[in-house]
Amino acid sequence: MRSREVPTFKHINELAQGADEKVPLKRKRNFQRRPHPPRTWVYIIGHPTEGPVKIGVTKNAKRRLAGLQTASAHKLTILARFCGDKADEARIHERFKLARLEGECFKRTIEVAGFIKDIRRRQPLDQWV
Repeated sequence: MRSREVPTFKHINELAQGADEKVPLKRKRNFQRRPHPPRTWVYIIGHPTEGPVKIGVTKNAKRRLAGLQTASAHKLTILARFCGDKADEARIHERFKLARLEGECFKRTIEVAGFIKDIRRRQPLDQWV
């Protein structure tokens, strides 16, 4: 090692063990990996321009879309999505209870369409996927 070089792990290891004795380097991690809490999304899926919409919660909106697409004759898309949980989903269901068709399916009323438009304005599509 020249005098101007900054010592590296390899150089320090060689100095500690002797230059003629090669020891494999083992770096210790100074942090522990912590599992992130699962992120859930409240989604609104439906045909891009007409028909009912489904409002639900999932961990993977793309996978949920694919699952719903298999049961639909029409092309479905994710109309809106935001980070939320079951409580957020329940509040939205309560808000649009007059538009409810069955289960998590809702008529696309002016209020529901306005809600979708508001979410899309706040979160551009490129941030969703």
